[in-house]
Amino acid sequence: MKKGLRLLAVAGLMVFSLSSFMPAKNVFTAAEQQQVSIATPGLFAQSQAFNVDFEIFRAKEYSFPLPVGKATLLNNHVLRISTSKGDAVKAMLEGYVRLSRKSESMGNVIVVRHDCGLETVYANNAENLVKVGQHVDAGQTIAIVGSKEGETYCDFSIMVNGGRLNPETFVELKSHKLRRQTVQFRKKGARVIVSVIGGKDSSVGRNAEADKEASGKKKGGIGDGMTLDPDEVHDPFTIGLMVFSLSSFMPAKNVFTAAEQQQVSIATPGLFAQSQAFNVDFEIFRAKEYSFPLPVGKATLLNNHVLRISTSKGDAVKAMLEGYVRLSRKSESMGNVIVVRHDCGLETVYANNAENLVKVGQHVDAGQTIAIVGSKEGETYCDFSIMVNGGRLNPETFVELKSHKLRRQTVQFRKKGARVIVSVIGGKDSSVGRNAEADKEASGKKKGGIGDGMTLNPDEVNDPFTITNTFELDLEKIEKTAWAYPLPGAKVISPYGGKRRHSGVDLKTCPNDEIVAAFDGTVVASGPYYGYGNCIRIKHAYGFETLYSHQSKNKVKKGDKVKAGQVIGLTGRTGRATTEHLHFEVSFGGRRLDPAIIYDHGKHQLKPVTLHLTKGRGVKSVKNR
Repeated sequence: MKKGLRLLAVAGLMVFSLSSFMPAKNVFTAAEQQQVSIATPGLFAQSQAFNVDFEIFRAKEYSFPLPVGKATLLNNHVLRISTSKGDAVKAMLEGYVRLSRKSESMGNVIVVRHDCGLETVYANNAENLVKVGQHVDAGQTIAIVGSKEGETYCDFSIMVNGGRLNPETFVELKSHKLRRQTVQFRKKGARVIVSVIGGKDSSVGRNAEADKEASGKKKGGIGDGMTLDPDEVHDPFTIGLMVFSLSSFMPAKNVFTAAEQQQVSIATPGLFAQSQAFNVDFEIFRAKEYSFPLPVGKATLLNNHVLRISTSKGDAVKAMLEGYVRLSRKSESMGNVIVVRHDCGLETVYANNAENLVKVGQHVDAGQTIAIVGSKEGETYCDFSIMVNGGRLNPETFVELKSHKLRRQTVQFRKKGARVIVSVIGGKDSSVGRNAEADKEASGKKKGGIGDGMTLNPDEVNDPFTITNTFELDLEKIEKTAWAYPLPGAKVISPYGGKRRHSGVDLKTCPNDEIVAAFDGTVVASGPYYGYGNCIRIKHAYGFETLYSHQSKNKVKKGDKVKAGQVIGLTGRTGRATTEHLHFEVSFGGRRLDPAIIYDHGKHQLKPVTLHLTKGRGVKSVKNR
């Protein structure tokens, strides 16, 4: 297989990066050979998104079109690269020439189609040196730069589906380096939305060795050539978030060797042969593309990363994702066991089955019954695990165990020696994810309001900080029944902070007014507490707690489960208080914060903001657009 682009492919609406790739075609229609800007046939025929992972490109797989030129970005997303007469124009990436001709407006122009679904355009050439259908390598000379009105330059652009993209998304213009990041392309009507997933600039990226190889030298010191010179380093925070999609994919094979049919844990052949990393984007899965192995079962995570799903005799074991059966046999230690290989490079294992219902090589859909659950020592259960390259992964990285929902996030698998490092790229839990519609479809019902069913109930929401250090909580997406203003009808008589460093906000109403829980949660303290008087502390999801004090009476006790809006106490003046009121506090990760970040005290409403939560650091509020 020829060496080529490391890409992220999509199976259905499943985005992932592969060690092998889907090659660009080298035969083009008459229309494709004439028009510069043309929709890529079939690109979005089956899928609405694809990713390209530029983090794992080797130096020889990328070239700036005119390494000696000075690049200026024009308003129409064209990069004008000024240089000297006779300089060589080089192909940015490997691909096939789709167009090579003279255009009235663009002069001699070349369009190269690449394996990842992108096309690059090289215009104003003095001479084109390649023909339609010709294969070109990254860095290969394809034209001689031309001149116009006394200036020598190449007009370079990048396209997807016939539309120009901002080249700064992919290339740092001053250094000419490729940005080391994953880019996603998503079709939305007639438009293609481009976004960066956890992107890093090449100057600070994880593939510094490739850049060293390209330059033929290594810079000394721990920094591997990194600098804080603003003229050399692009601000990585100017790009934002970008996303792509691919219509075709690299399917899992359905023929397996004798060894693959016998061994449960086996390195996936060729998975890391050409590339050291791949991604799987679970954010864009449809409901029908995922199933919990035993939807009726209760899941317990064992120490060896096996998920024991306890259920009843006769229940059906279902395939988690679409794929091909690699192994289906009886094992001495695991009983009847099935291993399914999936297009994304993962394998799922279903053990302790009473009966296997599928054979090796058989294609299975997500949710298809593949076995009947078995029993052992009086307990009925399935032992489920997820593997990559023969090693078990923590299933909580992918699935929320209490709700059985798929976590809506992008997961990266990177090989490091004999180990595979698994990390979440900008991940969000499914309970607050961007694919709420899929969950609604799966359950067959919709929850009311803007909130799409979000809650701060710690029993329903998994702690996202077990797998990521940052998390975004959109307050507008919290279901209306999942929040309440703690003292309806009250007004603020003492705000947070100020000279007295007030730890909360004081709300004034009448004696014995009803205080309600701000969010769903669990009471962790209820009783007298020093100057607070009668005090209640409630634990919520994501590391939040609320505190209520000076009550004349508490109506809940430690360990109680409470719902938002439930009466938990009556206003009073117990403790250090000069009048009847409620002292209300909000904390995140043990650190107090101003309740006004969350509540509009005048309107008694949640603010239209997204809270950016960082583990161990605090909360930043960003107003929703």
